[in-house]
Amino acid sequence: MNTLHKPLFIDRDGVINRSVVLPDYLSRVEQFEFLPETFTSLQKLSRAGYDFYVITNQAGISRGQVTKEQVTEVHAYMLEELRAHGIVIQGIYMCPHQDSDNCNCRKPKPGLLLQAISEHDLDPSDVIFVGDRDTDMQAARAAGVKGVLIPSEAGLGAALEKLL
Repeated sequence: MNTLHKPLFIDRDGVINRSVVLPDYLSRVEQFEFLPETFTSLQKLSRAGYDFYVITNQAGISRGQVTKEQVTEVHAYMLEELRAHGIVIQGIYMCPHQDSDNCNCRKPKPGLLLQAISEHDLDPSDVIFVGDRDTDMQAARAAGVKGVLIPSEAGLGAALEKLL
């Protein structure tokens, strides 16, 4: 792997954007609100050599509260806004299941992380996963990557000191 490109896996809700209060799910672009410092933090990290991958659980799909198409539309909006700020996301990895589905992709299981590692030929020892929940850190450990836990809704600025 090229050491100039450091893979950074990032949880979506509560890290990139403001979470919607459960039992609701983010289903419309109008609900998507980037957390403060998201753009500037990602720009700083990009300049430091990080490549970005989004890792997100979206149980609302399995629960029938949001469609996969709605989530895809939200992701397209997120990617467009990030691109407008010079930020490229290498991939979005999403689990549409809920806990009772017992899949391997829903965090805290490592399936999404392992899929991204495999598809992009990454060395797990080079990967860092920033998340706001213990389930994110459990998934990081299970995938053999380093985890950085930040307070929910604090945004990526909270991780800069540990990453730069």
